[in-house]
Amino acid sequence: MKLLYCSFADDHQFLGVVIVEAENAIDAHRRITEMGCNPGGEMAVVPFPRRAPLPAASWFNRLLSKQELDQLFGDMHMSAPPPQAEIICSHCNPRPKVH
Repeated sequence: MKLLYCSFADDHQFLGVVIVEAENAIDAHRRITEMGCNPGGEMAVVPFPRRAPLPAASWFNRLLSKQELDQLFGDMHMSAPPPQAEIICSHCNPRPKVH
């Protein structure tokens, strides 16, 4: 398994990030959805950067806000996913229905 950084956005805004251990983007999508922390929208998945300090386990497996990411990594604003990102489009990852 790999540690993956999964970022979510829709046409209007950043929706959050989930750091998860998974085999690939499809496995990460399944795990994040099963955990109930998938906000929908386009999902960009990249391996967690090796040079980045490994966050504590309490930062994994939950939806992190921009403020939490800034606290964890500093200002990392990126307007587009990096070229190596695996993408799951917003049509394949609709916003979950609230019951």
